[in-house]
Order: sequence, then C-alpha cells, then structure tokens
Amino acid sequence: MDFFIVTVKVLNSYEKCSTLREYMYFVDPVRDYHEKNQFSNLEDAIHQAIEQCIKENVLKDFLTENRTEVTHMMTLDFTFERRLELQREEAIEEGKKEALSGLIRNKMNNNKSLEQIAVDLDVPVDQIRPIYEEIEKELQKQADITGSEVSCRGEY
Repeated sequence: MDFFIVTVKVLNSYEKCSTLREYMYFVDPVRDYHEKNQFSNLEDAIHQAIEQCIKENVLKDFLTENRTEVTHMMTLDFTFERRLELQREEAIEEGKKEALSGLIRNKMNNNKSLEQIAVDLDVPVDQIRPIYEEIEKELQKQADITGSEVSCRGEY
C-alpha cells in the first residue's frame, strides 16, 4: 500500500490585503461594543466602531465618506448574523429537550417514578415534571387507542 504525505500551506487572505485586514479590524469593535451593551442598540455600536477606526486611521477615508451606507449594511449583516445565532441556540435547546425527553421516556418504560427519574438524571423534580407529564399523557393516549383496537376486534 502506497502512502502519500501532503503538506498544505494555508494563507489568510487578510494578511496580504490591507483593506480586508482593516475591515476585520473594524468588525471586531462592532461585535465588542454590541456584546458589551447586551446586544441592544446595534447602531450605537457601529457608530462607536466607526469613530474608533477613523481616529486610528483604519479605513478612515472610506468610513468618513460612506458612514450611512456602512451603518446600514452592518446593521443588516449583524441582524441576520444574530438571528442565525439565536436560531442555532434554539435548535440546541430543542435538541437537549428531545434528548432529555428520550431519557425520561426510557425510564418511564422501565416503570420508574418521577422522583426516581429525577434522582437518576441528577436534576430537580420540578425541572422534568412538565416533560414527564407530557409523556405520561402520550402514553395514556397510546394505551387508550390500543385498548379501543382490542375491544373493536373482539366485537367481530
């Protein structure tokens, strides 16, 4: 069997392009200011970053001439980016809930009580009670349907 050794050299584009490097320098303070303000008032964060960059001679001419357009584009970009971030967070939370629900369902199928499940999972009873009760209702519906099917079959 032949083996190949491959060496790959990765270059960051912004290292060679001063404009791109300066743009990245501009984006970081926008994120920092925005995060520092708990993601409220994005426009203020953008204006602060623009002022900082102009003072530090980073994209000075461009930012001075195009302040309004830059603010508008950054607002759209960050709003979209934030929405994606929130969607990812929601998906992660939903995944955790589904996993917890699966664990609870398995333990319920093994005839464990709410309190036993809480101890097994090392979580407070109140944290899993809504999920437990929801699964309990689903299982009861399934039992009712199965019981109905059996009684209907018996009538023929």
